[in-house]
Amino acid sequence: MSRILIDSSNITRFYPCDQTKDYPKYKVEAATLKRAFEVLVESIPNKSWVVVSVLENFIEREISIETGEDREKAMKKIIQSVVDTVVKAARKNKESKFVMAYPILWPRNKWMTEHKDNIKKEFEQAINVQEFEEDGVHLTLKAGRNFVGNLIGMAEDSFEAE
Repeated sequence: MSRILIDSSNITRFYPCDQTKDYPKYKVEAATLKRAFEVLVESIPNKSWVVVSVLENFIEREISIETGEDREKAMKKIIQSVVDTVVKAARKNKESKFVMAYPILWPRNKWMTEHKDNIKKEFEQAINVQEFEEDGVHLTLKAGRNFVGNLIGMAEDSFEAE
């Protein structure tokens, strides 16, 4: 099994760190350009554990070429695109596991700081898309199993934390 950390400059600067002796070693892959990210994610070997921590790079790059309301549209579009890329890879590699980190803030980018709540909301909406039965209340079998598995997994992690 491969462990892959798709990184930004903060990962590159601080990993490996002193704490890595307490954790399994990850192969670090730089992918701060969207196309490089897509190629990397498309080539992930099956049975990999993948941590993605680059979304803020893509948001910053996309909004920096837009103005006004177009920045909001660009932010939404890039978040959805990145999430779609990861979901596609996860469906292709059913024995792999993917984790996406929330985009961190970039204080030098005033727009990102001012819109941090919208960025978080958009990311959560893109990640939490669920499939419902026709009644609009009950999850489909696949979505329900994912929901219960994620819920219990997060709870167990929380219970085991010091």
